[in-house]
Amino acid sequence: MQTLFYRGEDVGSRSLWAWELEGEGSPSFWKILREDSEAALQMLDAALPGSLAEELSAAESLEQVKSTLLNQPLPEGLAELVEGTGQENATLARLNEIVMIYRCTTGALTKPSDETGLMNQLSLVFLPDELLTQLRELSKTHGPDGVELRVMPSPASVRVPWELLSTRSTSDPQERLLDICRVVTMAPLLTRDGDSNIPHPDWSASRNFPPLKVIDPKTNDNGDVLGPKERTRWKDSEINPSDALVGEVLGRDRFSELLSTKRSKFLYVGHVLTTQSTAGKAALALQDSRAMYGLGSRTGGRFLDWRYLTAQDLVAGTVGHNKWLIHLSQVSRKTLADSTVNEYGTQIRYPAAAMRGQEVAEIIGRELWPMPPRAGLVACQSGTDLGNVEPFGLVTAILENGAELVLATRWTLLTDYVFQHGWGFKETPFTDMAFAVDELLDEEDLISEFIQWKRERLREWRDNPNLANSPLTWAALTVFHAPDRTVVD
Repeated sequence: MQTLFYRGEDVGSRSLWAWELEGEGSPSFWKILREDSEAALQMLDAALPGSLAEELSAAESLEQVKSTLLNQPLPEGLAELVEGTGQENATLARLNEIVMIYRCTTGALTKPSDETGLMNQLSLVFLPDELLTQLRELSKTHGPDGVELRVMPSPASVRVPWELLSTRSTSDPQERLLDICRVVTMAPLLTRDGDSNIPHPDWSASRNFPPLKVIDPKTNDNGDVLGPKERTRWKDSEINPSDALVGEVLGRDRFSELLSTKRSKFLYVGHVLTTQSTAGKAALALQDSRAMYGLGSRTGGRFLDWRYLTAQDLVAGTVGHNKWLIHLSQVSRKTLADSTVNEYGTQIRYPAAAMRGQEVAEIIGRELWPMPPRAGLVACQSGTDLGNVEPFGLVTAILENGAELVLATRWTLLTDYVFQHGWGFKETPFTDMAFAVDELLDEEDLISEFIQWKRERLREWRDNPNLANSPLTWAALTVFHAPDRTVVD
């Protein structure tokens, strides 16, 4: 395999990029002015769900927005949703959501010519001619599956679907990067890379263990991601139903217990809560009471009595728990007892696996929630770790806890409800992608099969373009790879 690394950093008014072929020569460099990259990224954001900070102007009334929307060629389902919004303040958020749905379901990723133009524009900005020339030459010599481009995007470019970018070929204007090479997302450096005492994940030794699948876990303050038929589809697909939790409430204690049995893979289909402000705060919507110790804040809104499992929790476990409580006291300027009661209630709890009688042991996260070599996170923005200057999120946490390959998403996903009830499609793009991830996690060469799956999706999009098979859903998925990079003394 010919492996070429491509890494970017945002520095002031520009982005600096470097690429090099593994084991050969010195790196080459590429500079992108921020104004150029921002223009291209704004075009991408306009095509994606949940990427614009604000859909509606505060000066616009609900009736004005409704009137504007209803003058558009809306499908019956979306029109009914618009007409159903009233004048209450609470409905502004709902109408905002409908505006977002209409924007992205009629945007550049849903029209072949516009999608091609967008990918060409992103290519012009982010892929220098010299890099493309080198990839084409390698591909001619070693074949598309004998060349791998490992991308570590800069924080600003974390949503770019690299494998779909145009190669700007004069002989084939439709050619994309995935046509000439394998494209993966390079995982950030991990603890095990510098510690030879931590073994590298071994897929061959784990592949015959049972899987663990957490499908649409129940929470109090988030809606279901799957409809009844889709949940039934998951239940009916399981040879051993005990390996899949479908629509159940799951907390970190039971999660720890389930992972204490050796697993071949971990699949999560559900909600991920993300934040743009603090690395490590992305969380799986696994629901514990506020009394459970954790580094993440309680859930917002009406349900302040629940705590989700953050990336920080997954890595830290209970290590430093006393220091954390002291930190909360210092930040809140309250006594240790008062600040603890304010955050955790009158009786703080800890994961059962960390308890030694009445005492709390300091147990690192990978011992409380050990991960199998492969994992899939089919959830909104589950793979945006590299959007932080210090890359850290759920993907990094799962890699730290024992995974080697993680399939995750770059942007917010639309559920099947939008396609079926909003636009009248019978297809289920979200669920279909989740099943594809489940199958890909079992493949001997996951990366190669993943690229083949993407090529098939692109071929289908070209042959029969419609909203249900558009890149809006499947192009969100990327594969993070953390190969054995152990530093040996």
